[in-house]
Amino acid sequence: MGSASSTQSSMNNFVGMGRLREDMKIYQLVDMHGGGELLPWLRYAITSSDTSFIDAYLETKVKEFLYNQGKGKLVTVTELVKLRNKERNERLGAFSRKKGKGKSGPNVLDDFNQEGENVGDLKKALKLLDGGGKGGRNESKYREISWKLEERGSMGETIIGCCLLHASDIHNALVYKILEYYPKLLNDIHISEDFYGLSPLHQAIINTDCKLVFKFLKLGADVNSRCYGAFFCADDQKASRTDSLEHEYVELSLKTNYTGNMYLGEYPLSFAACLNQPEMFRLLLAFKANPNAQDTNGNTVLHMCVIHENMAMFKLALECGASLRTVNKQSLSPLTLAAKLAKKEMFTEILELEGDSIWAYGDASSTAYPLAKIDTINETSGELNEASALSLVVYGQTVEHLELLDGLLDTLLEAKWEAFAKRNMIVSFTAFTLYYVCFVTAFTLRPIGFSTEMITEGWINRYSEPFPGRHGAEGQTIVKPIINTTAGLVEWIEAVDAVDAVDAVDAVDAVKAIDVVEAVDAVDAVKAIDVVEAVDAVDAVKAIDVVEVVDAVETIDVV
Repeated sequence: MGSASSTQSSMNNFVGMGRLREDMKIYQLVDMHGGGELLPWLRYAITSSDTSFIDAYLETKVKEFLYNQGKGKLVTVTELVKLRNKERNERLGAFSRKKGKGKSGPNVLDDFNQEGENVGDLKKALKLLDGGGKGGRNESKYREISWKLEERGSMGETIIGCCLLHASDIHNALVYKILEYYPKLLNDIHISEDFYGLSPLHQAIINTDCKLVFKFLKLGADVNSRCYGAFFCADDQKASRTDSLEHEYVELSLKTNYTGNMYLGEYPLSFAACLNQPEMFRLLLAFKANPNAQDTNGNTVLHMCVIHENMAMFKLALECGASLRTVNKQSLSPLTLAAKLAKKEMFTEILELEGDSIWAYGDASSTAYPLAKIDTINETSGELNEASALSLVVYGQTVEHLELLDGLLDTLLEAKWEAFAKRNMIVSFTAFTLYYVCFVTAFTLRPIGFSTEMITEGWINRYSEPFPGRHGAEGQTIVKPIINTTAGLVEWIEAVDAVDAVDAVDAVDAVKAIDVVEAVDAVDAVKAIDVVEAVDAVDAVKAIDVVEVVDAVETIDVV
């Protein structure tokens, strides 16, 4: 992982992806297929020792592609960031595009003529304006470029970058020759979205050419230059890339596991460490490279060695002054980063390096380990430390995290269990059991509500007495002993199961019909009173007539 051969292969694959245009003028000088106008003249110069033709070509043809005849030009970082942001948005959909944040201030370079002889005075003026173009985080507001922006290749490269893509002896010789005439091309970077910040020094390290790296360093290559390109970004961070007009680096999401093989740490020193190049690493340190320099994610060389699982380079960096206590933007040290990424071998080795041996006698030894980054309790505030090694391992989501629970972490867990966790769990379990028993008892013996009586039509009631039922034979009343006990409830369920579905519907209808019947009876009763009185009056009249008829009959009989 992170080998030089795989990195060069990835670079070549990217070149062959069909995203590069070959109709640009720069490729007339040196193209992507090993050809170009300069190479034949260089071969002629090598074989004949006559450099006049190649010299004349460099002084005439190549000079047309340079600012101020090769002396360079200062450009604001804001302008370069806008170009990078524009290229990124052209690849994205309309809803995925992100405009650069922040505001760009006035461009003081507009008032200077950079085509004259006063470039040195301009740099002195910038020193007074913003500390020599350096911000508080070693970030420049201005960048000096030599190759014209509109004359660059598809990857934003200069002719030096184009030559170094081939990594051949003839192309390296051409690089030396060009730098003799235009030395400022040495620190001229790629400006495309994918390779932004990639310098010739970065490319020489990727090509594993130690001789070329030494030559560049002797000529004044910047050992602290940074590569922000998307190609060298972690795979799970590429979608979050956002620009700001106030600085050159790219803003990235902190939710990452640093997936992919091409995240190499931005700095040349990190590139050498990730590509397992100890000679280049020492060479860069000899030219004052900073082993504790942090990239956009806050990672140092030690963090990068953990990500790429390179213990040999980790120990070398540690011997050369790299700090184990530096934390990145996720508040992770190299040790806790190994725990987060479940790198068991790296975690064990770093733990041993951080330990302090107290005594050793034969195979027996006593070692003290600092618990600041291991235990889950913050040593200063006493709160839970979610960035601790133990917390990251316990809450890890992979099988590899469980494999880390050996040795010191296992011993630490047992000690914490015996000290207080065991007692706390017994107390919590006992309290929960008591609560559960009380809750179930209260629920079982709760009073019967009026709603329960209505729903069951009195089969379950609050009085604990037999309640007359209505599901017997026609004209028969059955008394069911449904009381406020579990046995009674079971008996009621059995009784309900035996009831016919039609009877259940009739029971519901009967409840609704009671009020209707009572209302009808009340109306009928009023009407019946009048009817009875009318009938009594008619009967009385008829009775008089009958009496008179009877009297008449009796009189006839007497006569």
